[in-house]
Amino acid sequence: MSMRTYIQVLHSKAHWKFQAEQTPVFAESIVLVDVTGVAPGPEEGWIYADGSFSPSDAPLSG
Repeated sequence: MSMRTYIQVLHSKAHWKFQAEQTPVFAESIVLVDVTGVAPGPEEGWIYADGSFSPSDAPLSG
């Protein structure tokens, strides 16, 4: 199995970025997003809105 990259989203921000062979099972309230192959690769602290990540210093759409 190959490693996948995940980000835990907390309060609409990328909180924790990690790799695992399969999606871990946590409490239902923990939001994980598979970002394997997403370019540019989101980093901790990035904003998560409407299903996508953006750098925290980028203007929000809306």
